[in-house]
Amino acid sequence: MLLKQKHATNANLKAYQKFATMKADKILYDLLEVATREEIIKNRRDFGKSNEQLDKEEADHDALQEEKSDIEEENDELQSENEELQDQNEDLEDQLEAEKKKEPTPKNVTPKKPVAKASPKKKSTRK
Repeated sequence: MLLKQKHATNANLKAYQKFATMKADKILYDLLEVATREEIIKNRRDFGKSNEQLDKEEADHDALQEEKSDIEEENDELQSENEELQDQNEDLEDQLEAEKKKEPTPKNVTPKKPVAKASPKKKSTRK
């Protein structure tokens, strides 16, 4: 508040702070006694800019909070989907194990070893 900066000993400061809109005219007259018109206008513009900036920051914050909640919801959905897929995977692995146990295993069968092919002998190039 410009009046507080320029005239900190003003007797009406507490009342002006509580009822700023109702006492706007009186605040202006008191300000004109201690500050120039240009200072008052500059302060008012700066105050308006700071309010606009605060409004923009608040809107940005709200948008970020909404985006955060959307991401958290998506994360929860993905986690539950992941759990379901893991359960399905475990069920399929159990079914595969059960099918392997049902298949008869051949007895006394030894796996065949690959036979090395005979390569043709190289002819000497010496004379």
